[in-house]
Amino acid sequence: MRARNSSLFVALAALLQTLAACSSPAETPAQSLGGGAGSAFHPADAGGNAPDSGGGAGSSGSVGAGGKAGAGAGPAKDAGPEGSVADSGADAGGEAQTADASDASPDGAPDGSACACGPLEQCSPGQFCTPKLVSLPAGYSIDATEVTRAQYEAWLDTSPALNGQPPWCASWNTDYTPSCEWPPTAHRNEPVVCVDWCDAYAYCKGVGKRLCGSRDGGPNDYDAFADGSKSQWFHACSSNSANEYPYGASYDGTACNGKGKGAAWMIECGSLASCQSPLADFAGVFDLSGNVWEWEDSCNGATGKDDWCRLRGGSFVSDSAYLRCASANSSPRYSGVGHFVGIRCCSP
Repeated sequence: MRARNSSLFVALAALLQTLAACSSPAETPAQSLGGGAGSAFHPADAGGNAPDSGGGAGSSGSVGAGGKAGAGAGPAKDAGPEGSVADSGADAGGEAQTADASDASPDGAPDGSACACGPLEQCSPGQFCTPKLVSLPAGYSIDATEVTRAQYEAWLDTSPALNGQPPWCASWNTDYTPSCEWPPTAHRNEPVVCVDWCDAYAYCKGVGKRLCGSRDGGPNDYDAFADGSKSQWFHACSSNSANEYPYGASYDGTACNGKGKGAAWMIECGSLASCQSPLADFAGVFDLSGNVWEWEDSCNGATGKDDWCRLRGGSFVSDSAYLRCASANSSPRYSGVGHFVGIRCCSP
């Protein structure tokens, strides 16, 4: 009897271990971001290797990315080689200071006090809180953080019109509601995720901003994702091409919420003071590396839902190569709606 019980215990332990392994997503390039099939998620790594394949700039692998209907699948992982952890040497004079939330916002909207917002928020024209805009030297502003679940919910509560998105979006995107991690009953200060490109575009427009694109206005050229003279997002992340990562020249796995941080999930937006530029002109913009990918207004066409659009910054499961400012991924406009994809806005 004792031998039989021992055998049963061993079998049960093995079963539990197998179930645990199945529930923890593995670091493989073939998993789905959104749970659907038939589409892809392509990494492009400017100036170096494609993180998943070891190829040159522009090389790509593929990770399935389903549309909203299939977005309830579990988290996927980004594939990519881990870089070395080194002192960047770029922090001259200590930790950068966060922008003063008492200042009026760069776009002229009232500061957060009008809506009882937090220090990294401001009051939108609709009188609800949105991420605070941080002015950059190039004459535009960028959100201090990714859009939180609470901020996105406040916008949804205004019943935004479907014509706030481009016409080719409105023909199929009939609902701005995230397809997973919703409603935000908890973790309200974590990034909103499970949104497609059209949701991101509509949100930014709806709060008086725009999805980050070209520094000259409008969308950024699809192949200019690592050009600081063109891409607003890359200009902000790299401190105008001065840094490889937002915080400096060399990878530090603990600075931002990537795989090296070990959090294994999203964290509250703007909660890592180390994940910002050490340069005063670019300080106060958090989480441009890690936490969740961010949609960019940079697509390979303007014809419909199958256009490929850029995703920037990596996520909480990304290795060093994906977390570089010069790294960019792509996904169809209608997809990429998994637990890894969120929103950041610019102005103008």
